[in-house]
Amino acid sequence: MKKITGLVWILFCLAGFISAEIPSDFAAEMDKVMNHFTKIEHFSGTILVAQEGKVLYAKAFGEANKDFRVPNTLQTRFELASISKLFTGIAVLQLVEKGKIGLDDPVLKHLPDFPFGDEITIRHLLTHTSGLPDWTSHRRFRSIWNQVKTIDQMIPLIYDQKLKHETPGEKFIYNSSGFILMGKILEMEYGKNFAAVIRENILVPLGMTETSIANPEDVVENRATGYVKSSTGRFSTNVYWLLPFVASAGIQSTVGDMLKLDQALYGDTLISRELQEKMVRPFIQENWGTLWRLGEAYGNKIAWHGGETAGVSAMFRRYLKDKLTLVILSNYHRAGRPLTWVVEPLLFGEAYELPKPTLGEFLFQEMKEKGTEKTAPHFEALIKEAGYVVRSQSDLNEFGYELLEEGWMDMALEIFKLNCRLFPDKPNTFDSLAEAYLKKGNLESALKYYEKALELNPKFSPSLMGLKKVKKLMEK
Repeated sequence: MKKITGLVWILFCLAGFISAEIPSDFAAEMDKVMNHFTKIEHFSGTILVAQEGKVLYAKAFGEANKDFRVPNTLQTRFELASISKLFTGIAVLQLVEKGKIGLDDPVLKHLPDFPFGDEITIRHLLTHTSGLPDWTSHRRFRSIWNQVKTIDQMIPLIYDQKLKHETPGEKFIYNSSGFILMGKILEMEYGKNFAAVIRENILVPLGMTETSIANPEDVVENRATGYVKSSTGRFSTNVYWLLPFVASAGIQSTVGDMLKLDQALYGDTLISRELQEKMVRPFIQENWGTLWRLGEAYGNKIAWHGGETAGVSAMFRRYLKDKLTLVILSNYHRAGRPLTWVVEPLLFGEAYELPKPTLGEFLFQEMKEKGTEKTAPHFEALIKEAGYVVRSQSDLNEFGYELLEEGWMDMALEIFKLNCRLFPDKPNTFDSLAEAYLKKGNLESALKYYEKALELNPKFSPSLMGLKKVKKLMEK
C-alpha cells in the first residue's frame, strides 16, 4: 500500500467534508423528483447541481423539439431570458473597474440624448431603482416588438414614456429598460455591437463555447424550442414571443456553461472579489442587491436570478457560504420555480413535497373522464377532497379561457359558473361567463351576466363594451 502524503490526506479530508454536507442518497432522490416532474409533464430541460465546481447531479429531460422528437441533452442551449441581464451588468462593472465608467455617473454623461435629466445614475440602472418605464409597457409594444432587432430600435420605446417615480434610488421597480440603456453604453464604449462585447469580455475568457447571443429567427446549433402547455395537455411553441438580443434578454446557454460563469464569480477573472461582495449587499430593499436577487435559507446567503417568458423558464441560484450552485434551464413555461422549491430542501437534507397536477389539469381530467354534466355539480367537493385551494378568481378564469380558446365550450361555461359561485362579488367573473355565452351565441344569457357584472361595478369597461355589442346583435 502506498503511503498517503500530507497533501493527499488534506485533499481527501476536504473531499469528505464536502460530500458530507450533501445527503448520501441525493442523486437517487433527485432521480425520483425529476421522474415525477417529467411524468406529469411539468418539466423539460436540464438541471445541474454542483459544489465548489464539482458536479453532483446533471441530467437532461424531455425534448428540445417536439415536432422532430429531438431529446434534450446537456449540450442543448436554452433561452436565459432575464438571466441575460447578468452578462450586461458584469460587462458594465468591468468598465467601472477599468475606470471608464463610474457607478455614480449620470446616464446623461454616456447617453447625451437621455431625456430624463442628470439624476439617474449607472448604479440606479444596475439596481432597478431608476424609475425608468419598462419598454414593454409602451402603447406600441404589442404591434412592433417582433420587428425590433437592435438596441437602437428599443430606445425610443423607453424615451417616449414617463418615469415611474421622480426620485432615483428611492424605490425599487424591476424593469428591463435600464439594461437596454447599459447595452447601448457598452456599444458606444467598445465601438462594437452588444453581442461582440459580451463574447469578447465574458464568453471567450471563460471558455463558454456553448453560449450564444441570437435573435429568435437566427439558426442556433442545439437550441431548444420553447413550449407552453395548457391545462388540457395541448402544447404550443413560443416562436412569436421570444425577445431579441438587446441586453435584457436574448442569450442562450447550457447548464455546463452557466457553471463556468458561476465559478468565475468566486474568483476575480471577470470582476474583483471586492466589487462582487458589494453586489450582494441589499440596496433599497433586502431582497435585491446590484444585479442579484438576494435571499437567506439553510444558513446561506443566496444570490440568484431567474428568467421567464412564454416557453422559457430558467433559474440560476448560488448558495454563497456552502458554494453550492443550482442551474435549471427549461423549455417549458413556468417550470423553473416549482422545481427549485423541491430541489432546494432536498439539497440540504430537508423534507420536500412533490407537486400535483395543476387545478386546471385536475378538473379537465375529471370532466373528460366522467363527463361535464356529472362533474360540474360536485366541483367544490372534488376540489376540497383533492386538496386544492382556489385562492383568487384568476386561478379559474385563466383555465376557463384556455378551454374556450381550444373549443371546450361546455367545460368553459361550467368553469366560469363555478368561478361566479366562488367569487360572487367580482364583476370580472360574470363578465367572463357572459363572454363565453356570447361566443356560444346565447345572447340572452350573455346579456344577463353582463348586466350582473355592471350591478357590481357600473363602470366596468369590458362589460360596458360587451353589453353594447350584445344589444347591437339583438337588434338585428
